Amino acid sequence: VAVVRDGRLVGYVVGDAEGEDVRAYAATRLPEYMVPSVVVVLDAFPLTVNGKVDRALLPVPEVAASEVRAPESSAEKAFCELFAEVLGLEKVGVGDGFFELGGDSIMSMLLASRARRAGWVVTPRQVFEEKTPERLALVAVVTGDGAEQAEDGGVGEVPWTPVMRSLGADALRAGFAQWMAVGAPAGLGTEVLTAGLAAVLAVHPMLRGAVRGGADGRPVLVVPEADAVDLSGRVVRVDAVGVPDGGLDDVAGEAARAAVAGLDPVAGVMVRAVWVDAGPDRVGRVVVVAHHLVVDGVSWRVLMPDLRAACEAVAAGRKPEGVLEPGGASFRSWARQLERSALRAERVAELDGWVELLAGAGGRRAAGVDGRREVGADGRRAVETGGRRVAGSDGLRVVRADGLQVAGADGAQGAGAGGLSVVGVRALDPRRDTARTLSRREWTLTAERSAVLVGRTPALFHCGVHEVLLATLAGAVARRRPQAGAGGLLVDVEAHGREPLAEGMDVSRTVGWFTAVHPLLLDVSDLDLDDAAVGGASAGALVKRVKEQVQAAPGDGLGHGLLRWANPDTARVLADLPVPEIGFNYLGRFAAAGPDDGPVRAWQTAGGAAMAGTADPDMPVAHALEAGALVADTPDGPLLTLTLSWPGGLLDENRAECLGRAWLELLEGVAAHTADPSAGGHTPSDFALLDLDQDEIEALESEFADDHH
Repeated sequence: VAVVRDGRLVGYVVGDAEGEDVRAYAATRLPEYMVPSVVVVLDAFPLTVNGKVDRALLPVPEVAASEVRAPESSAEKAFCELFAEVLGLEKVGVGDGFFELGGDSIMSMLLASRARRAGWVVTPRQVFEEKTPERLALVAVVTGDGAEQAEDGGVGEVPWTPVMRSLGADALRAGFAQWMAVGAPAGLGTEVLTAGLAAVLAVHPMLRGAVRGGADGRPVLVVPEADAVDLSGRVVRVDAVGVPDGGLDDVAGEAARAAVAGLDPVAGVMVRAVWVDAGPDRVGRVVVVAHHLVVDGVSWRVLMPDLRAACEAVAAGRKPEGVLEPGGASFRSWARQLERSALRAERVAELDGWVELLAGAGGRRAAGVDGRREVGADGRRAVETGGRRVAGSDGLRVVRADGLQVAGADGAQGAGAGGLSVVGVRALDPRRDTARTLSRREWTLTAERSAVLVGRTPALFHCGVHEVLLATLAGAVARRRPQAGAGGLLVDVEAHGREPLAEGMDVSRTVGWFTAVHPLLLDVSDLDLDDAAVGGASAGALVKRVKEQVQAAPGDGLGHGLLRWANPDTARVLADLPVPEIGFNYLGRFAAAGPDDGPVRAWQTAGGAAMAGTADPDMPVAHALEAGALVADTPDGPLLTLTLSWPGGLLDENRAECLGRAWLELLEGVAAHTADPSAGGHTPSDFALLDLDQDEIEALESEFADDHH
């Protein structure tokens, strides 16, 4: 029997076993949220006159509810401290779940990275499976000479990954980049910054990458040895001595844009840095820009702390190489494993699932600019680029569509002539809908609402923040654009993609573009979305419905990109199926940037110019609507910010505003519903070994609640 006492799940058993042994056994068989915090062993259950267990007479555990078992082993102590550090908490108990405390998949990689630094090896997958300090302590391996995996140094040719292939020649555009700005220590100096950056490039091979012409004329991504890279001219100083503190972020933004213009993948210039010098006694800015081919959002959580450590070592007269940890498995090793996995039987077996998902909804079909698609025998596009050229080592040359998949000018992401849009006034057109036409809008929820949505709501519904966001996004589109709800809405979901593809492969500290994108079919058309927006029971039904639809995607999500872009036999099957018009990306949680109206500390993320991504103005957009979200951890609590971006020719400002407001309203409705005592509950995916549908689960939960009360 299990009951909830003071916010804890307490188990009661009859028998001779020790309570902790029963709890440990339950932990191997049940999801973490179903494992009791404590198990009490009784001689017999107290019964009512009707012969049922009298829950009111079950004894209160001897350990007070507010008391947390102190960590006993060094491993338990280490992981309790690491949980608290990563999640920004004062204290964590050995039985506290990482995700129940507000963690997410990206933060699990940060935990794995910091654990390795502290001398313990765990993978993000183990964090997901084990969840608590107590259980992680049992599987963690002490680092040592034997714990390091064999590495190739990341040097050599790097296979094009599915996300790179999907963009084709557009992936090589110089303006396709990301950048980040932090406070610069007063008097930093370009010499220190250059030496620090060189040390970072030595540890993270992909930052040294270059695009070369292969023997057959196709572009090849290659990583040279560390000593082959010359940083001359890649680190510059910008004079901002007379600029007030409030203007430094604007200077940093201008410097970032200028640095992005100087990137050149073909020349091997993937990274540049700028020291915004505010004077010998003031904190300035450090701006680092990197081509998107070699970084993703997670990479910055590794890159910038490493740059700080290296620069501080140089400034103190020490060698920076000695302060940086190894980068873990190289991106090259991971990409090679990924490429091989596209042909494996277990991946190919996912094809039917992806076909069923994509065929289950309407949507635009990928086609050429003339409304047709030509696919060669190898599953790749056979439409020529019309003479589009990119710079090569031998000057300008045509990149053919049978090499690296060419998109953009030939309409790889376009819609057929006369195609209909479920979002905009017409179908997406890669010739017209480019980065220069994008408009953007954002909304931020209150700290109170945000705290509920990223904490209490996922805990009650046993899901992640991204599922709450996806549910309300799908609801918003269906509410404001009812025609989009027929048959369900296709959404491309961007994920970090950092799956360990081989035993012992740890990519938590690897810098590279791991991003994976896969479609989801979200159908909420039969729900009362107006009721959901005001916090009614439909809000809970919305979250549960989409949670299950997210879980219904085949495998780990990587398979779609692999089968679409890296397996010629399956590519032709997926090529002519509908493609989503909406893209979604949850960036995770970040420490809030420094104040916009005052000085920031050295190496603190700077204000409004803290982090950004850029695209070449002529780069075709991938979706008619891009939806994003991130959580900023501030002194007042987490703040959830929503963003929408769209090509101006597809969607006007008023319609976009209505969609954003509808998304916001549904999130507020879910937050309000979370306070309802009946809110939350499980769904079939929580019980993978049982054949239960949603009605049966809710009936059992209702019976349990009645017995409890």
